[in-house]
Amino acid sequence: MGKECLTELTRLINLFNRKTDFSDIALSLVHIFLPLMLQKPAPKSKAKNNSRYLATRLQWWKNGDLELLLKQCNELQKKLKKKVVKEAEGKRKAFCRLMLQGKISKALKYVDNSADATLGVHAINEEIINTLQEKHPDPGPIVEEAMLQYTTEIPDEVIYEPIDADLIIKATRRISGAGGPTQVDADSWRHMICSKFFRVESENLAHAIADLTKILCTEEVNPECVKELYAGRLIPLDKGNGGVRPIGIGEVLRRIISKSVTTTLKEDIIEAAGLLQTCSGLEGGIEAAIHAMSRAFNLSETEALLLVDADNAFNSINRTVALHNVERICPSFHRFLFNSYQVPVKLFISGSRKFIWSKEGATQGDPSAMAFYALATRPLMDVLAKIGKIIQSWYADDTAACGSLVELKNWWDKLLAIGPTYGYFPKPSKTILVVKNDYNMPMARSLFEHTGMKVSLEGERHLGAVIGSKEFKEEYVRTKVSGWVKDVEELSELGKDEPQLAYNAYIKGF
Repeated sequence: MGKECLTELTRLINLFNRKTDFSDIALSLVHIFLPLMLQKPAPKSKAKNNSRYLATRLQWWKNGDLELLLKQCNELQKKLKKKVVKEAEGKRKAFCRLMLQGKISKALKYVDNSADATLGVHAINEEIINTLQEKHPDPGPIVEEAMLQYTTEIPDEVIYEPIDADLIIKATRRISGAGGPTQVDADSWRHMICSKFFRVESENLAHAIADLTKILCTEEVNPECVKELYAGRLIPLDKGNGGVRPIGIGEVLRRIISKSVTTTLKEDIIEAAGLLQTCSGLEGGIEAAIHAMSRAFNLSETEALLLVDADNAFNSINRTVALHNVERICPSFHRFLFNSYQVPVKLFISGSRKFIWSKEGATQGDPSAMAFYALATRPLMDVLAKIGKIIQSWYADDTAACGSLVELKNWWDKLLAIGPTYGYFPKPSKTILVVKNDYNMPMARSLFEHTGMKVSLEGERHLGAVIGSKEFKEEYVRTKVSGWVKDVEELSELGKDEPQLAYNAYIKGF
């Protein structure tokens, strides 16, 4: 039954790839087919029972008996609504469950005592929905000065030939996490594409996905044909103090495709984004940014360090300007990004019947979003690089700049003036000026006192490290070590009942 299911799934994808009469609805059918076929008849149903229901549903699908299929689906959904909500899973139980599933990094979050540990997901209410809506703004104005004017040649399609079944299988093995609106998660796709049980059927499915990926890289696709592929679920993560971080969970198929494309074009993306933007895929990018700014801060001519953060960065980048500029600085990546972001997409709010439109920026959770953001900010970095003798470094929207106080003020004013034309909105309340010596503090206050940013003489955290005075660094390290000690102690407590799981977590996770 599994082989028959994969054969039908492959056929549906190929209806789009081969430009058949059904190509306009083929990918919609893919996202309808999977959840209808794979829903369990009962929460603890056995494999034999699952196979029997799958056989019946496949027959209904092939015969066109959609009313019977939907009737059964509706009955199962009614039962789900009536289920009693279980109590929150305990830390010990959650840790053991995730370790047994091989999800070590997720399991270790339950013994993480750092301030950065996730606070979970916000309960859905009108206030949270309104906040999510605000964090997905309408398209911003188009400013000609932000648009690169030169043209580039269209790349030869041969560069996409490395996208084959083997690459799709490798990308699928690296994908993890929940599913998009269909709720078909990464484990299910991994079983379909990478399983030894299906062999030929799995390979045929991987070939079909590879062909689909190449089409998205080389042809302009009607957005109506791919709207289900690019739709996502929206999760409001709790940032603490009432803050909300919107995370888009796309369909796993989209994530597999995006991962394959960014892997193939990795060198093009890194070269186009430049060395200043370290989120483009540079190996050890964060470490490079940390060491570069630490050395720049210690230079004799440096008077201060400016640490800038943007407001709602990923969701605010001007999509039209970004796509226009990407076409010029990284043409090999443009067509794929254009097909992904050419029109607004639906983001369904988990735990609600409502959805909102993503009209700007790059969706967090999309494997290509970081590369898109890196390329979108390259023209802005080039403009800022012409100001004085400022040394700057970027990791996505986290920007650091070192230099004299006067030049830093000029750099900051320029960023405030032109950043919004690219969709980059510096947030003064999240921006920090670290002054190197106390005799520079009067000038620092006179230049920056009206900006709304924090001015510090001690130091500040930068990308997981810290820059500042010796005392500030030592206190930071003490706090970190104290947190690690608590983590090991908590893991030791878990080891009293589950020694093998705790030891495995320690060896592979610490």
